[in-house]
Amino acid sequence: MKRYPGLSPFTIDQKDLFFGRDNDIKELSKLIFIERKVLLYSKSGYGKTSLLNAGVIPYLKKENPNFEFISIRFTSYNKENTEYKFSPNAIFLQNISKHTDFEKTADKQTFLDTFAQKYSHTHWFKFKKNQLAGNKHKNYILVFDQFEELFSYPKPQIEEFYHSFADLIKTGRQPLFVNEFKSDILKNKKQIDETQLELFYDDINVQCVFSMRSDRLSELNKLADKISDIQKVFYELKPLNAEQARFAIKEPAQREGDFESPKFTFTEAAIDKILKFLTNNYKQSIESTQLQIVCQRIEERGDDDGIINDFEVPDFKDIFIDFYNSAIDKINDDDISAARKFVEDQLIIEGRRISLDEIMCKRYIKDETLKTLVESRLLRAERNSMEGISYELSHDTLVPPIKEIADKRREKEARELREKEEKERLQELMEERKRQRKIIAIVSIAAILSITFGIFGFWQKSIAQKNEEKAKNLLKDLKKEQFDKNINKAHDLQQKAQYKQAKEAYKQALEFINNPAINDSIQHCETLLSYQVDFENYIQQADSLFLNKHYLQAISSYAKAQKTGYKDIKNIIEEKKKNALFILEKDLRDYKNLNLSNLISETTNKIDSIHLIKY
Repeated sequence: MKRYPGLSPFTIDQKDLFFGRDNDIKELSKLIFIERKVLLYSKSGYGKTSLLNAGVIPYLKKENPNFEFISIRFTSYNKENTEYKFSPNAIFLQNISKHTDFEKTADKQTFLDTFAQKYSHTHWFKFKKNQLAGNKHKNYILVFDQFEELFSYPKPQIEEFYHSFADLIKTGRQPLFVNEFKSDILKNKKQIDETQLELFYDDINVQCVFSMRSDRLSELNKLADKISDIQKVFYELKPLNAEQARFAIKEPAQREGDFESPKFTFTEAAIDKILKFLTNNYKQSIESTQLQIVCQRIEERGDDDGIINDFEVPDFKDIFIDFYNSAIDKINDDDISAARKFVEDQLIIEGRRISLDEIMCKRYIKDETLKTLVESRLLRAERNSMEGISYELSHDTLVPPIKEIADKRREKEARELREKEEKERLQELMEERKRQRKIIAIVSIAAILSITFGIFGFWQKSIAQKNEEKAKNLLKDLKKEQFDKNINKAHDLQQKAQYKQAKEAYKQALEFINNPAINDSIQHCETLLSYQVDFENYIQQADSLFLNKHYLQAISSYAKAQKTGYKDIKNIIEEKKKNALFILEKDLRDYKNLNLSNLISETTNKIDSIHLIKY
């Protein structure tokens, strides 16, 4: 076992390695102890799963032996898994049935098996039977990790789940369907175990912890009619501060136990070096996931004297390059090139990570590749405002090293392309010169023959001279013909906005006739090509940003495209502004309903900024 789990969350078995979250453990445990439903939320990468697994669950088990935790995760919806066993409801029941208590009571007979067998598929039946069969003192805490994944499923499957789930967690009354068999129970109550009958009217001891990403909280509105108080009691997990991170770095290294590495020590200088990198010189907080990646890499490298000095901390760029390459290596060999270009060219623009809609992603890579990149934690998948899935790099710290790899790759590709083009151009020139030599040879033979025939008579001298002049004119005409052919080709390509090809055609024309005016045409093509490239880059960047809801940056990029003068797109910009404002104003109304002041202020600023953009 490693001391630092890296990208994987901490497990219950790693509770003795989990440091820096003591206050979060106590505060969240206190809420779970007294409340029936608790919502835990934070940004991705802050360590919600680790907090629950290695912190809260062990802490509460120690406090109350009757607490039983059942972890449930739906995983994102897969369109290929259409069978019922892959629905949220089925996944929930499968997780419950696997718990030891429920396995032991599954074959025990209660009066529910006689009178309510029809409802054996419901959540309430499962828990009520378990309670009647002997586990009346147990308190079950259902931990829904990454609860936002529920909302990736089709609406009918979501509704099926929360209808049954709502009956389970309601207190003070039984589900409505109980009325259908309640009279049968009362008629036969003398034959029913008295203890079971008393328990029948008791609430089921079930509590819930819903763990979600903060950017997906609005999804909970879909459950408001059935689980109205799901957002009433909540706990926000903040990123690690420098002091918390210091404990998370230092303490696991000193633990004794069956680990892959012997215990070791970080010097204060080494810890400071790590913290400065992760906090950008103490300007920002720390994501737990990034800290664990760095520490795991240091652990794997090892150290002979068991002391990690600051100069022994590996280059952070190399750490994340290794992480990136290891993620790419998990992809099928045939798809690696496409995966690299997708990550390096589509998910990073101008040194910033962006997110792309699932439909856009699948234009570049296969479903299987996309899934592998998510499973390796290189990419994260998020639900977007268009009811689809968007993908992006898992963290900003990955951008600089991946950009460096991309720059080297592009430089190599450009060099290989230049070499290929030069080789092809050389081949074309050689073929052209062969053709010219053949023509010259034919003309020369004709001239020689004419001169030879002139030997037979002085009177034929003038004829030979005329033939020689004809040969020269013929060669001149051939060059003129090739010149005109290339010039016409260049003009045609320029009209079609194929400026790169037009420039090459002009250059080929110069091979036949050296006309200085052609150099002006070549320069004009290069200028137009520059405008075209800038315009297309701005448009591609703007389309991608707009698709990912970065409206302010998107419209700014459209405005930059307009300013290149290559094409008038004022109407497009106006339409994009209207669409962006419509979506942002809708978001603003939602945030006001949820009283999310930070998002209200941020969205208002975006709306105002979009109004101010000029082009």
